[in-house]
Formats: sequence, C-alpha cells, structure tokens
Amino acid sequence: MKLSRIFGTALLAVALAGNAIAAQNTAVTPRSSHQTSGDNQRTLSFKIAKEVIDGKVKYYDEQTHKITYFHDGAYDQQALAEINRLLEDHEKNSEPDHGMDKGLMDLLYGLKTKEEARHPGLNVVFHVISGYRSPETNAGLRTDPKNPFRASVSKDSMHMRAKAIDIFVPEIPGEELRDTAWCMQKGGVGWYPQFKDMFPYRYIHVDTGRVRHWGFTPQTLKCP
Repeated sequence: MKLSRIFGTALLAVALAGNAIAAQNTAVTPRSSHQTSGDNQRTLSFKIAKEVIDGKVKYYDEQTHKITYFHDGAYDQQALAEINRLLEDHEKNSEPDHGMDKGLMDLLYGLKTKEEARHPGLNVVFHVISGYRSPETNAGLRTDPKNPFRASVSKDSMHMRAKAIDIFVPEIPGEELRDTAWCMQKGGVGWYPQFKDMFPYRYIHVDTGRVRHWGFTPQTLKCP
C-alpha cells in the first residue's frame, strides 16, 4: 500500500523530542579554505530520506554526502553550510538561521566513531529522517488530525532549534545505536517502539539538550 503524502511527510518530519534545555554552540574559527588535511579531522556521511512507500525508504537522491566539517583544529564554514543545506526543512526549503548545532555534529561524530570501532570495516552513513524543522512545519504536524504521529510532536521541539536529528543506520540495529548514544551522555535520546510497524528501520532521536531519555529503560544498560 502506498503511503499518503501526509503520512510520509509526518514520518519524515515528526518531532521526536520532549521539552529540552538547549545546549550552547561550540565557537567557530573562521576558515578561508575547504581543505581536508590535518591531524584532527571529523567527517560525517549522510543520506536524506524523503518518504516511505510500501515499506521502503525513498531518498531525495541516492548520493551519500560525505562532508569533512572539522580539520586543522577548526570548523570548516563551507562544510557546515553544506550540512545546513542537507538538513534543512525540505517542506519549506528553509535552513536554520544560525545553522545546525555544531555540538550535534560532534555528537554524531562520536556515535560514528564508537560504532565503527565496534564494527571493523563499516563506514557509518547516517540516514536522516528529520533534521531542522521550521516552526510552521512543526506546528502543522502538531495540529494535523491526519498525522498519526501528532501526539509525539513537541511544541518546543529541539528540531526547531537545529539541535536535534532523527537517524538510522541500516547495518546497525536501532537498539544498539540507541544504547551507544545513551552511554555517551551527550544529550537527549529518544526511542519509539510504538512506531515499529510503520517504518522499516528502528530509528532514534538524538539532541544536544539536557541528558534525558524516553521510550526505553536505560537502567538495564551496561555502558563501557
């Protein structure tokens, strides 16, 4: 069965976060080049989901966007601008005014590093369901009676602050990705067992707000 545009949009833009305290941005050192040399280099890879049809994820393009956003001891402004475009609100063609939170990129980099160490030979690509969300999109999702996820949409979503992202990695069980993110203690981690039959992958929410969780019981985890 083909999902409706409303359903697809809701699934890809659902606010999967409770109320949170915003984390502060990391200071940026301006750069004039986009070189990728240096000892301290941080690279992330993304694919941006568009909709779900017959249980299969469709993407805006099939390209894996690999971006080195930090090198030579500084954040790369051009690379960050590319990330902002990738993670924009695609419904409104709207980028966050102040860019995606650099702390969120560092959280993802830490998650990638830990998972790649656990799975030798794996190059982690984050498949993005929702990045930045405009206030208009967020409000619409909260009030649309046709949106089956509206009860999960926070009025003060961290997505609107460009400090949250919903992701999955096809090669990694969602439970493992969730537990690794929680053990990092870098912000909020959300899990959605109630949506398990609506989406072909188990995905998680991470943000750079205060450390908190929902949808699972972290007391049972044994963090390294």
